[in-house]
Amino acid sequence: MICAGVPYGGQVASQPSEITPQVGDTFTVSNRWLDLDASGKVSGTSYTDGETLTFGTEPFAWEQVYAPAGQYLVGFLVSDLDGNIIPAYTQIEIN
Repeated sequence: MICAGVPYGGQVASQPSEITPQVGDTFTVSNRWLDLDASGKVSGTSYTDGETLTFGTEPFAWEQVYAPAGQYLVGFLVSDLDGNIIPAYTQIEIN
């Protein structure tokens, strides 16, 4: 079972919906990129398709990879069932 967003009032909302993927089913990860202005505020958003994953007979595995040194923006987007989204971001530096 996987919980996924489903259409709600003409929009995709985050209420759970059970799906049962079969071997060979695929999904494509959607990446959301945030552009920052000189003061570090979000000035734009863009989306790109990530890797397409195919369900097989084994579960997906996660590999931890440490981020290289640099500045990063990390955050959370919290959505309610009405589709209202509250963002919270902060910048961090990895040495």
